[in-house]
Amino acid sequence: MSYSPGDKSSVSQPQSSEATPGWLARSLFWAALVIGALPSLVLAPMPPLWDSSTDIIFFIVGSILCTCLRLILGAVAILLVKNTNWAHRLLGAGIYLLGCTALMTTPLTWIFLASLGTEGNGALPAMTTIQGALSSIFLVGVFCGWNIARNRRWWLLAIAVVLGATIALFDMFVARPLAESVTTDVMAAVLVQMVWLVLTFACLGVFHLLGRVNGATAPKPTQPAC
Repeated sequence: MSYSPGDKSSVSQPQSSEATPGWLARSLFWAALVIGALPSLVLAPMPPLWDSSTDIIFFIVGSILCTCLRLILGAVAILLVKNTNWAHRLLGAGIYLLGCTALMTTPLTWIFLASLGTEGNGALPAMTTIQGALSSIFLVGVFCGWNIARNRRWWLLAIAVVLGATIALFDMFVARPLAESVTTDVMAAVLVQMVWLVLTFACLGVFHLLGRVNGATAPKPTQPAC
């Protein structure tokens, strides 16, 4: 069958299996995850700068700022994802914000346990369980929020849920006890946070590879012709 050089319908254009989200969105999302880990990686192991009360206030203020930046930058990154629609952007950003909010309630668990009369060593098992659950919700929110904005299929979202929960539970019940058994509490927190970051970015790499599998990413809905 003959066709003219200007007939675009007769020429099949090669397309990638997954459209890029844009480097701005991707960079902001990565930055949000790294900034959120800075309190444990940088602020906690810092040598004393002032008196103890001032150092505590400095750490608390720095942690709040890093948490807010993680919340804002991550949500903005998802809203800036290219090759998707606003329904997926808003849903992904909402799930991401929900996960971040769950992690922000971690300090309140001690107050809640104290109000129930659980103190000292008796509070540690309950605190560990609650913190593991909140960390799972956070990672699931991070992974699912990003993947929803990327138009990925339900089975990839199911993998995101499993990986997020697995990393959080591994961090809480395996990595943290092992680190605390070989070093100080502060350095244990640094080691655990580094492992957490490596595993989180490794999972994002896994999602990127799986997203390129044929059928793993839904096509962007076409805009109706005017």
